[in-house]
Amino acid sequence: MAKSAQLPLHTWLPDAMEGPTPVSALIHAATMVTAGVYLVARMHLLYDWAPAAAATVAVIGGLTALFAATIGTAQIDIKRILAYSTMSQIGYMFLAVGIGAYTAGMFHFMTHAFFKALLFLAAGNVIHAFHEDQDIRHMGNLRAGLPVTFWTFLIGTLSISGFPIVTAGFWSKDEVIRAALSAAGSEYVLGILALITAGLTAFYMFRLFIIAFGWEWLAHDDRHLHEAPPVQTIPIIILAAGAVVAGYIPVASFLSPVFGQPVEVGTLAFWGLAGLTLAASALGFGLAYLLYARRPELAVAWRTRIAPIHALVEHKYYIDELYDRVFVRPGLALARFLSDVLEPRVIDGVVNGVAAFFLLEANEFRGIQTGRVRSYALVTLGGAVGVLVIVALYLGYLPWKLGA
Repeated sequence: MAKSAQLPLHTWLPDAMEGPTPVSALIHAATMVTAGVYLVARMHLLYDWAPAAAATVAVIGGLTALFAATIGTAQIDIKRILAYSTMSQIGYMFLAVGIGAYTAGMFHFMTHAFFKALLFLAAGNVIHAFHEDQDIRHMGNLRAGLPVTFWTFLIGTLSISGFPIVTAGFWSKDEVIRAALSAAGSEYVLGILALITAGLTAFYMFRLFIIAFGWEWLAHDDRHLHEAPPVQTIPIIILAAGAVVAGYIPVASFLSPVFGQPVEVGTLAFWGLAGLTLAASALGFGLAYLLYARRPELAVAWRTRIAPIHALVEHKYYIDELYDRVFVRPGLALARFLSDVLEPRVIDGVVNGVAAFFLLEANEFRGIQTGRVRSYALVTLGGAVGVLVIVALYLGYLPWKLGA
């Protein structure tokens, strides 16, 4: 959960977006954060024997997918939107492996690596063009200045939104949603959450695309933006190709020796469930187009009308603030107490007290060390007499003892 940024151990991932964008593309999109999904899938034999644990994985994944998608609808930092998108897509994967659809989860695991790394690297090109500014409200109309980045980012957006047939994201996301909706028992509830999340994903990704890249495809641009050099554009072209063709890789055949054959549904049921996914994505796209391309004033009006809800989502449900009050501030207070009180007064006090005690005793005994031989002889004679007196008392040889 922590490694894959799932609820409630997710807060580190958006903060990690402060790092370089290529690192985000490699570690925070395609490899490290998805390792938790791989771990669960690799240990599927144990989860098959522990249905409660598997159900926990599925529920956490479904809730995380929906939770992160709602947050992504209100963010303005281009990399943070993609971070919450990553969190949401990994939630899809956890949902799949939690309900036993391991092949579907690993399929989305693979396709997500292509389109999310593409989106991060393309976002890095945009940030570079705008001199490290990541606020999508300061961007727009990028087709003329950054044509390669524009088209590849559009391919990534279509893929993550599940554009039908021609994108890898459609096939893998549809497999996850279909597996959840057609599963026996109450898993269909998680399928409904995944379906809602699909609509939200299309909404916030096209919101990002329309605002950051601009819907003014033919408008004149006087900013003289320049495309990134080939070292930055060639990788995103390769990833864009993967975001299209990766959906046709026969993952199910490759993984069948490990997970067995996935449960098949009839053709009618397959296209019916796929139609639900497409309808949800189309609704999300249509809403984004209406609010941010067709009639932007509606977005402002609705944001004002639902201000409390928008503030809640914009502030990420105040979970960061909650963690700050519950963990960070008490932790800092404890650290200050240990640093200012316990360490100097108790730990250092004990050590310094022992040293002071022996220093005091050393000063007391220092007077005995006169350096004169006759003084040492006198002390030795006194000690010998004292020893003889003690021995005599013990043996009862003294006169008053004999008299008694």
